[in-house]
Amino acid sequence: MEIKNQYFSLTLPGDWIEHPGSDAQQFVITSSARKAQVTVSALPLNAKGRDLGLIADKMLELRFKAEHDAAPDRKLSFETPWRSMPTGGGLQVNYMGHDSVGRYFFYTGFITETGVTSVTGELERGSEPALHAFYKEVLSNFGY
Repeated sequence: MEIKNQYFSLTLPGDWIEHPGSDAQQFVITSSARKAQVTVSALPLNAKGRDLGLIADKMLELRFKAEHDAAPDRKLSFETPWRSMPTGGGLQVNYMGHDSVGRYFFYTGFITETGVTSVTGELERGSEPALHAFYKEVLSNFGY
């Protein structure tokens, strides 16, 4: 499965299938065999480099709220979010977590002066090592 557009590229081997997203800038792919889903959203942006940290903080705030809103009846646990400087430039923010019914998930946001690209991954059932391997697999096949 391969997606290439002006915002990002993603190639994943296996039984991944693309589904319609909620808008033209959202891409949802699922794997039945892995009981997994990846969602990529791209948002054009016109920002200054000095504002990238503030945008990154806001993205994390919005994502944590979305996680809680999506599962109000579940107990959520998050690892401490972390930042990095990706080779493509800009700023990268990340977190991983799981909920009380066994779902494991991650979020990565790439923030540049020209856009925000968000990648979320979810394993219906998993473990922390499986989530870390899934995170590495998706991001090693992702470019922006």
